[in-house]
Amino acid sequence: MKKEAARRAELRKLPRPVFDGFADSQRTHQSVWGDPAMAVKICTDREPCCALVTLYAKMGLHRYNLLHRTNLEFVKVEKYNYFIPMLTTVYYITFVASDPATSLTQIFQTRVGEADRSMFALSCSIARRLGDDEKPSDTPSFFRPNLPEWPLENDPFDQFYVPDESEVQCIDWVRLYLELAVVISDRSQSHDLTSLEIVKVAIDASTSMEEEGLNYAKNATVYIRYKDYCEARVGKDVDRIAIVRRSYDDVLGLFHLEGQSSPGSESLFIEYYDAGK
Repeated sequence: MKKEAARRAELRKLPRPVFDGFADSQRTHQSVWGDPAMAVKICTDREPCCALVTLYAKMGLHRYNLLHRTNLEFVKVEKYNYFIPMLTTVYYITFVASDPATSLTQIFQTRVGEADRSMFALSCSIARRLGDDEKPSDTPSFFRPNLPEWPLENDPFDQFYVPDESEVQCIDWVRLYLELAVVISDRSQSHDLTSLEIVKVAIDASTSMEEEGLNYAKNATVYIRYKDYCEARVGKDVDRIAIVRRSYDDVLGLFHLEGQSSPGSESLFIEYYDAGK
């Protein structure tokens, strides 16, 4: 014990190494400088990545595509690191994406933070190709969530842009938003996401869509009517609605996704969340 204490004391005299949340080992930081412990999870065919972290990786790629105006496609998660034990945490995820034009694959890194485990409130401060020198903001990934709400007066499906069915199938981030809303709403179970059917979508990106285009508008609110046929998750109440807002802070470089979902009609959605306030 005395030898270990002496070793740590000597190490503390040295310049503190730069923290790298993506590193394969976090032991030095944990044991010597007292940083929160980190778990390192390697994903394989026998032990694939969990649904939640896979969606977080897709969020990181979504941020990259949004800012770089690319159309890269997600392939798989290779590994991820996360702080433990914490009520909310930050995930450092290494994943593979491909370019559909060339079929070439690239390795990416992303950092996704949770504001509150009970809410769909996420921030992404890093989304980069391995080797790129994107520096994260010094601002913590945690933030005060401000969940979007259903409009009290105007029906968003009458007011905002409503893509047709074929266009919705081409907008992969709508499906991502829906799956995030469903998985985060109940972390206690293993989710069957194939049972989700998108019925109608409305997108409010009026402040930036004309200038940036639908796929690259940095700020937008998405309204989704959908059906969930997973009886274990929703019982017999298959008709659902979800709202997801995305925003990007150009100064801090933080990309946010915030949302919520509810059973039933729009009026039930409002009653459901008013009761929870």
